[in-house]
Amino acid sequence: MDRNVAFIWIVVLFVLEINHFKWIWWTYWDCRRCGRKNHECRACGRSWLMML
Repeated sequence: MDRNVAFIWIVVLFVLEINHFKWIWWTYWDCRRCGRKNHECRACGRSWLMML
């Protein structure tokens, strides 16, 4: 396998894992301010964080 192809795969898998962690945070963790799940918390204004 070429080094460039291996590097591209590493970057792609890294981005995939970051998105996976964001999904876990979004669906299972509670908001620190109001106590609801992050995907249900619209009043605190943190929904923009998922856009990143």
